[in-house]
Amino acid sequence: MKKTIYFLAILTIISCEVIEINCKEFDKSNVILDYSMFQEENDNYNFINQQNDTVKLSSSGRYFSESYIERCGGFADPNCDCFSSFEEIYRVNDSLFFRTQITASILEDESEFIDIDYSVNYSRYSERRLINNKEIITNKFNEITQEELILDNYKFTNVIELNLIKHERDNSLINQLIIKKNEGLIAFMKDGKIYLKEK
Repeated sequence: MKKTIYFLAILTIISCEVIEINCKEFDKSNVILDYSMFQEENDNYNFINQQNDTVKLSSSGRYFSESYIERCGGFADPNCDCFSSFEEIYRVNDSLFFRTQITASILEDESEFIDIDYSVNYSRYSERRLINNKEIITNKFNEITQEELILDNYKFTNVIELNLIKHERDNSLINQLIIKKNEGLIAFMKDGKIYLKEK
């Protein structure tokens, strides 16, 4: 009986053929990048409030994943899915950072999805499982774009207000991000005060 079980196990492992597939690099022309927090790769961004308090963000890296070969189809990794990613991080200091993370996935059944996460430290706002299609992505962001937004006596037009889901480990006091298509992060709310990006 044991020999039969071992034989069937070996037969199952052998029958799972391992293949290699080419996974593409992150598509730098994807429309989702129009909504990242930092549209230009500047070394620094300054944000200032009405009391002239300044928060200086310094670049800590911008990363586009490259193409790679995925070995899949075998017993250990039966699914032949591809993933690519984009990440940008700006830090204020060792304990405060702003990050945009985007992950694109092409699944074995050829369906394509994209996820975007905006985070300040451990707090975040996410849009998940968007079909990776220019029109669908654009429509989704158009839905959440506000023609007019008034915060702390400031008027913004055609912006996206992202209310962060606060994490208990995050003591940054930042709970809202204001993003504009093709301009990135233009303001954020910290401790009840608006900080505007300096031009």
